[in-house]
Amino acid sequence: MEQYLPYVQRLESLLHADCASSPEWLSAAECALDGEPSRELRRLVDLASRRADGTFFTGSKLAQRLITNSPAATARADLIFDPTCGAGDLLLAGARRFPVIKSSLRKTLRNWGQRIAGLDKHAHFVRATRARLAILAISQGAKPDLDDAEELTELLPFLSVGDALATSSLAQTADWLLLNPPFQSTPVPPDCRWATGSITSAALFLAHVTNAACQDTTISAILPDVLRSGSRYKAWREAITSQVCVQGLSRFGVFDQSADIDVFLLHLAKNGGKKGTPWLRCPASTPRKGQTVGAFFVVHVGPVVPHRHKDRGPASPYVHAKSLPRWVEFEPGAETLRFSGRLFKPPFVVVRRTSRTGDPKRAVATLITGVQPVAVENHLIVMVPTDGSIKICRKLMGALESPKTDEWLDRRICCRHLTVSAVAHLPFWGIKT
Repeated sequence: MEQYLPYVQRLESLLHADCASSPEWLSAAECALDGEPSRELRRLVDLASRRADGTFFTGSKLAQRLITNSPAATARADLIFDPTCGAGDLLLAGARRFPVIKSSLRKTLRNWGQRIAGLDKHAHFVRATRARLAILAISQGAKPDLDDAEELTELLPFLSVGDALATSSLAQTADWLLLNPPFQSTPVPPDCRWATGSITSAALFLAHVTNAACQDTTISAILPDVLRSGSRYKAWREAITSQVCVQGLSRFGVFDQSADIDVFLLHLAKNGGKKGTPWLRCPASTPRKGQTVGAFFVVHVGPVVPHRHKDRGPASPYVHAKSLPRWVEFEPGAETLRFSGRLFKPPFVVVRRTSRTGDPKRAVATLITGVQPVAVENHLIVMVPTDGSIKICRKLMGALESPKTDEWLDRRICCRHLTVSAVAHLPFWGIKT
C-alpha cells in the first residue's frame, strides 16, 4: 500500500498548522475525519488490490452507528482495541468518548494512548490512524504542541503494525473490541473445526478475538451478512455463541459503493464459559410448524456445476438459470446434458439462487413438468414435493410470487444467494394444514 503514503503525509502536515482554528484548517480536518481516507484509498489503490487484500475502510457514519448502538457505549471501557484498524475509523468513534486536555495535544494523546490499541499489517494505515486521532483531539480543542509527527509513536504506544491472527495479547487485555475485519475469501486453517474449503476472513477474525477475549469483554463487529444467514456458517455461529452472549444484532445494508456487500452489526459479550445465548440469526417471523415450504417440499441445490462438469453419463433434459423462463410451467427437453449425478423427476419447482435485498422478486420461480428426469444446474434451488403432485407445486408458485415472500426474505437474508435453509423455512403463504 505504498501508494497511500502521500496522503498519510498530508494528514501529518495538519498537525503543524500555525492556525489550527482557521477555516481552512477546520475544513481540511473535517474531511480527514469524515470519509476522506476511504476516498483517497479508492483513488490511490486499484480495486483489484483492495479486494485481494480485503482493505475497505469503515467510514465515519458506519463506525459511529456501531459505537452508538453498542451496550459498551454507556459503560466505562479502560482499553478499546481494533485488531484490523485500517485508517482508524472505529478507534476515532470510540475516542470521541474520551476527555480532551485543552491545554496540550501531547497530554491528551498521552492519556488516550493508554486507552486505545490497534493493529494493522500496513504501516501507512497505522500512521494514518495516529495522525487522525491527533487531528480529532485538535478539532476538539487540544492545543497543538507536538515537535514532530514521530512523537505520535511514543504517545500512542498500543497502535502498531502486526497481524491480529498471530497474536492474542491485546485482545486478552481489552475491555471493548471493535472489529471491521477483511471479508475476502481465504482457505480454512488445518485446525479449524467448523468449516472446510474456503471461507470469509471475517469468520476467522471474529473466532480468534472471541477465543482470546477475557470474561465480560464486549465485542462490536461489522460483518458480512453471509455469516448471519448463510447455511454453511451454522457451525461457526454455534462455535461463537458457545462462548458469548449476543447483546444485539442489526442489519445495515450495503457496506459502501466500492464493497458491494451487505453487512450487519453484531454486539457480543464474552461470558466466561457460561452457556451462550441463542444466535439472533433471523428477525423474520417464524411460521407455525407445518406451514413452511420445507414441510411440503424437500429442498436441494442443483448438483450440476458447469465448470466442473465431466460430460459423462446418459443424456438428460437440462435446466439452468440463464435460459429458464420465469413464472411459468416449463417442460425441458430442447437442451440436454450428459450427467451421471442426481436427476430430479418432475413435477418440481426451481428458484434462482442469485437474489438480494431490493430485487423486484426475491424467489424467481419456474415449475418444471414432464416425465423425464432432469439435470439441474447449481445456480438453482430445487423444491421437490413430498406428495409428488403438481397441484401443490402450483400453490407454491403463487406463494413465491407473493409480496410477503419478498418482505420475509428481505428480513431473513441479505447475501447475494438464497440458501437451502432460507427457502425451507420460508412461510408457505395460503397453505391449509
